Order: sequence, then C-alpha cells, then structure tokens
Amino acid sequence: MSGGAYDDPDIPEFGKALAWALTRSAAHPVALATATGAFAGRLAKVAPDAVRQMFATKGASSSMSDPGERRFADAAWQENPAFFALHEAYVAACQLGDKVITAASGRPGSAQSPC
Repeated sequence: MSGGAYDDPDIPEFGKALAWALTRSAAHPVALATATGAFAGRLAKVAPDAVRQMFATKGASSSMSDPGERRFADAAWQENPAFFALHEAYVAACQLGDKVITAASGRPGSAQSPC
C-alpha cells in the first residue's frame, strides 16, 4: 500500500522542526541549561503542590497557568490532585518548549507559546 497519504509518519514534519529547535538551541548552551533547570525545578514542585492542593480549602489554587485559560477551566483541574499535577506538568513542559524555541531563535522573548 504505497503512495498513500500515510506513508510518511511525519507528515507535519514535527521531527524536522524538533531537530531544528534542538540543534539551534544547542548553540546557546547557557539558555538551554537555564531552561532545563527551570523545568526540573518546576517538575520537582508538582508532587508537593498536588499534595498541598489535596488538603487546600476549596477555591484555593497555586496553579502556574493563566487563569483565563479555557482548556483547564473545569473545577476538576484544580480539585482533583491527579488532574492538578497533570496540568502543572503540562504547563511546565510548555514553558520549557517556549524557552528552547527562544534559545534556538537566538532572540530573547521571540517565542510564541502554542500551549
């Protein structure tokens, strides 16, 4: 079954874009190391924050995301510790992606967050 639309598993060229970003950001090791350190620090805080969220009073939130973000507007993202942790890890990964793309471009503040 050759010649079909699904022969290339990387149709949107995600692999090429990822390789470009990582290769270009490697040329800026300080920015890449800073981004990686910030990501590791945020991930280290996810579990303790989820436990804290489990015992917090209703409505109290220590989320890192934009409060106007509609994708996480449902109360379950704040009230359920597992969803809260998943959300915080997602936000941390988005911030890492923004910083890696910024490092790859070589221009501070040039990344537009897709998250």
